[in-house]
Amino acid sequence: MQDAYPNVGKKMTGNIVTRIFLIKEKYMPFIRVDWFPGRTLDQKREMIDVLTKEFCRIAECRPETINVIFTEVDRESWGRAGKLFCDEYEYENEKNE
Repeated sequence: MQDAYPNVGKKMTGNIVTRIFLIKEKYMPFIRVDWFPGRTLDQKREMIDVLTKEFCRIAECRPETINVIFTEVDRESWGRAGKLFCDEYEYENEKNE
């Protein structure tokens, strides 16, 4: 395993830190959010704003490198614990209606 991962167990040198910094700026992080349909455009805008700011704060990268992808999945296409959401679980917005 040491040959496959030559830097495992070794201290990081200046060169390695520099390469990590360059890689961090070169490759764009993707944040993927899978959720049920029904969020408003304003909710999506706020979510992208908050996710981008917090990701950049923690990962120490620039906002223009962040991509956020929303995927809306119908309850008929999502399951948990062996059951489809449409068959077993209340939809979160239906509870308040």
